Amino acid sequence: MKLTKPALKRIIKESLEDEYKEKLLQIFKAGNHEQAIELSKQVGVDFLVGANLKNADLEGMNLEGMNLTGADLFASSLRYVNLSGADLSGATLRKAFMFGANLSGANLSGADLSYATLYDANLSGTNLSGADLKYTKLFGSIHNEDTIWPEGFTP
Repeated sequence: MKLTKPALKRIIKESLEDEYKEKLLQIFKAGNHEQAIELSKQVGVDFLVGANLKNADLEGMNLEGMNLTGADLFASSLRYVNLSGADLSGATLRKAFMFGANLSGANLSGADLSYATLYDANLSGTNLSGADLKYTKLFGSIHNEDTIWPEGFTP
């Protein structure tokens, strides 16, 4: 089978994106968070999509508007992290410590937030439709009429 020029370009582009994603994730996990994020913006790669960030310490980080779709943040420390406008749909945040986190306008649809701690978190305008909030600690969290809760859930 002969490859057309557009098909070959697409294969090369996908290969480069995978390589960039892997390298950026290595930089991020090594603690160079801001450098990895800046580089990702320059090359246009969403390296945190589906990333394994179990037990990560991301305290105080600015992840505003980042794409973390399907990321695994199990038992991670997200204390005072800025995730406003971020896409965390389908992410695993089970047992995550999110004290004082800013999740305003974030998409957490279908996310697993069971056993998570969201004390004093800002959930204004957050989409939590289909999210698992089983045993989630929401004391003192801020929400408004634009916050979308899972069906049947009352804060």
